[in-house]
Amino acid sequence: MNPTPPPLPPPVVPTRSPATKTNRLGCWIAAVVVVGLSFLLLLSVALPAYLKIKKRAQATLETPALKASPQNPPQGNALQDVPLSEEEFVRLKTFGDDLAALLNARQLDKANAVVDLAAVEARVFDGMALPGMMGGARKGFTDSLRQTGLLTQISTGTITCLRARERDGVPVLLMRVFPPDGGVNYLDLVVRRDGDSFKVMDIFNYMFGSYVTNEARQAMASMLNDTSLLSRALGIPSESTKEQLLAIQKVTKSVKEGAFGEAVEAYRALPEKSRNMRVTFISYLQSLQMLQGEPENSPYEAEYLQALEAAPGILKDATTELLGLDVHIIQKNWQGVYSGLEKVAEVVGGDPFLHVLKGNVQILEGDLDGAAESVAAAEAEEPDLLALVDLRLAVCCRREDFPGVVKELRGLKERFGSVLLAKDLTETQFEAFLLSPEYKSWEAENQ
Repeated sequence: MNPTPPPLPPPVVPTRSPATKTNRLGCWIAAVVVVGLSFLLLLSVALPAYLKIKKRAQATLETPALKASPQNPPQGNALQDVPLSEEEFVRLKTFGDDLAALLNARQLDKANAVVDLAAVEARVFDGMALPGMMGGARKGFTDSLRQTGLLTQISTGTITCLRARERDGVPVLLMRVFPPDGGVNYLDLVVRRDGDSFKVMDIFNYMFGSYVTNEARQAMASMLNDTSLLSRALGIPSESTKEQLLAIQKVTKSVKEGAFGEAVEAYRALPEKSRNMRVTFISYLQSLQMLQGEPENSPYEAEYLQALEAAPGILKDATTELLGLDVHIIQKNWQGVYSGLEKVAEVVGGDPFLHVLKGNVQILEGDLDGAAESVAAAEAEEPDLLALVDLRLAVCCRREDFPGVVKELRGLKERFGSVLLAKDLTETQFEAFLLSPEYKSWEAENQ
């Protein structure tokens, strides 16, 4: 097993007990960190250029054979439970399917009940040494995490358990996550045995190539170690530390409340050290991403591109090919997109949605034959993939195959009971279809 990340530098020996005030600071810091971590799980490959065309698209991604993790995995308890037997991996996959169903049904109490909070805490704090702050920080972290729920944030989208396997010698559940506003990400839920069932004790995020507990550990280390020596010796946080924490809290609080413009402004006001913290930078990137696609937010487009280009330098362990796809699409570097998709496929082990994504890029490029080939490739692997509907509609519209458009609309009606008419088909690609006899017949059929 890889070693635990190195501990912080030795603390100054306090001259008096720092228990009361420093513990309170530790709790406060921990609460800020937990809020920040939620954004780590929300960010996805948004592909704003793609989303402008595909307002209704529901993205889909998946993941087999893994490369080695770019980070040393944190250690926690119960890792001695591996390896699982073949039969246990079958049961683990069933557990993952059931957990995904709970999250999709928003049964969050039941879903978060399978999280081992003690194991999460151990993977964040074991090996740290900050007397006086550690008790408050550990308690504040676990209490905040219990209140928010480690799995709560990913429940806002659509989750599919793809398979059970191992990462860094530890069993994991590979989850495909589609955020509600489109996009995609992959997560590995790190698990351990719990009698005949299992518990979740960490999350590995493919977007950033890191474990949630490592992100928390780094953020806690940075904040807890940022007080002046005298203040720490006396157990009293310095005014500069208080101001920094308030500023960071303003960023995370704004994102949590959906005030993304305010979050960007608050991030810009941070000192450089705080802007380059992974948790705050991810919150900033998330905010810029959410501001894309609306005309009134066009001033943020250049800043989003700059942030994406800066990401590899700040998120040094990131699986940057996922983030890099947005850069290539914004710049209309189609070959860069295709190359990036191949690299993503190599990392995640292939996925039908990658064909869908490639097909949509081919449509942007005007390669309708290539897009049709991508449709066929995705259908061969996952014919019920919902994102295929949008891709097939796009191909049919561009080819003026209006009977094909009606066929897709009829399929949606049969599958979901939803009838899409002119008020729903507002994208530019449907303009010619709405003037066609096929649309008139479809409309009459559904009056």
